[in-house]
Amino acid sequence: MKPKKSEKGAGTAPFMFRTDPWGNGSYSALLNEDPLGKWSMIMVVQHPNGDPKDMKNMVGALKASL
Repeated sequence: MKPKKSEKGAGTAPFMFRTDPWGNGSYSALLNEDPLGKWSMIMVVQHPNGDPKDMKNMVGALKASL
């Protein structure tokens, strides 16, 4: 699951959040446009090595249609 060039993050880079030992986490971002009708899905990925710039080793965690 690799993002395409037409896909972008919501908010400002590096588009990341951390979770606690129980897996709880949250992410919020201000958007400069309404995504309704423009976005078809949302995707969350993990970077097991902790480097959000490492796009080669990311792992899909959640993918949902909007």
